[in-house]
Amino acid sequence: YEIVQGPGVVAIRYEMIHETRVIPIDGPGHVSRRLPLDMGDARGHWEGDTLVVETTNFTDKTLGGNWLVGGGTGATLQLTERFRRVDKDTIDYRFTVHDPTMYTRPWTAVLPLVKKDPGLVALAQEIYADLRGEMLVLYDESGAVGRRYRRQDEIGTPYCITVDGQSLEDRTVTLRERDSMAQVRVPVDG
Repeated sequence: YEIVQGPGVVAIRYEMIHETRVIPIDGPGHVSRRLPLDMGDARGHWEGDTLVVETTNFTDKTLGGNWLVGGGTGATLQLTERFRRVDKDTIDYRFTVHDPTMYTRPWTAVLPLVKKDPGLVALAQEIYADLRGEMLVLYDESGAVGRRYRRQDEIGTPYCITVDGQSLEDRTVTLRERDSMAQVRVPVDG
């Protein structure tokens, strides 16, 4: 994510799908329900130090593969997102889905947004450079780990290596085998 605030708007850019949402802040209400939009009609306001974004008017034609909730009817979906900075590297991100056509009650997910540690990136690039001369290697740091695994599964990559916080502590990585989905910690050096 990249979040930028300007006069009267907040823009949120998503790394995974390279979309940018421009959200009016404390401005006029939602557009008419007769004007459904692919990513809905978002309006934001501040509640103390929390940015609250309420989105309605999703189109029922594009929500089946929706970027956030993965399903629903679109026409009846109401999405409420909350962004609150916890520290210089973390944003507490929560969203609540209310769609009476799809779900029996509203539900909420909490997904902390954490800035990438430069040490993780450096170690991942070091491993990539070491392996590149010996075999075909792909480097991917976009999106969530689960989505990266699925992308690699789809193209037939037999093994994935994941660098995480523990990697910086003990120089081990997670090695995931595609067919069994077994995951083991292995040393980087050895």
